[in-house]
Amino acid sequence: MSEWFPPPGDGLSTMQVGRSWDVVQAPGTVAPWIRSAGFVDTAHIICPADECLLWLVPCGSTEPDRWAWERISRYATVRTGHDDAIQVPHADQTTGPGPHWGRPDFWPGNPRGYLTDALALNTGLEIATLIIGPPAHRCAVCERAVWPDEYQLALVPRGPTAYRDYAHPLCARAAQLQAPAAEHGP
Repeated sequence: MSEWFPPPGDGLSTMQVGRSWDVVQAPGTVAPWIRSAGFVDTAHIICPADECLLWLVPCGSTEPDRWAWERISRYATVRTGHDDAIQVPHADQTTGPGPHWGRPDFWPGNPRGYLTDALALNTGLEIATLIIGPPAHRCAVCERAVWPDEYQLALVPRGPTAYRDYAHPLCARAAQLQAPAAEHGP
């Protein structure tokens, strides 16, 4: 993993996303769950005005497993574009009212600087989303995220049989998938 450190001192600098790091943004409501899960022990940017947290991750580190990020996309956003910029606090900017660094209790610093391991962050966010809201399922047709409030169960052919799986209603219709027979109680 590469390393990155913010400018020294107090203050803020506008920096472009996608040059030294990408950004994972999540609502502030996930912070307690991320910390209690214990997977993420790095510094993060607290943005009080937007009520969100930002983690800086190495450029491209969210690409190897896009599905893991897509299934929690209602709760976390990956920002990678060079046309995007954020306010980055300097190293000693640890209080608000604007963006400032949040650090885990007893954080001794990180030899890699202020970058977060994307896999560890994703694991922590997945656990947090199980607590604050369900993650998505993968659509059996288009393989994109389908959320519990928008999917339908469909019978998906596999060889001589079919299995029940989740699908977007439009995908199920386009693939001419049938709904499973209604199940009756005992």
